[in-house]
Amino acid sequence: MTKLLEAIDRKAADLQLTQEQLASCLGISDTYLTLLKQGKREPGNKFLRAVIQAFPDLQLLVFEYLATPLETRAI
Repeated sequence: MTKLLEAIDRKAADLQLTQEQLASCLGISDTYLTLLKQGKREPGNKFLRAVIQAFPDLQLLVFEYLATPLETRAI
């Protein structure tokens, strides 16, 4: 799991959000969130924009993720 997804998990835990509530907050399905966490999907632009809107303090991690070359990204 990427630093970004780990930070999102920590934020959700701090806010006492269930995975279903977190997915709803981000405008994605619970299944998609699970696939992201398992490394079976790459975060898309819609997801990354939603993260910045929901958690502005994670904006830097989103930018760091986007700045990482595709071939070296850990999903």
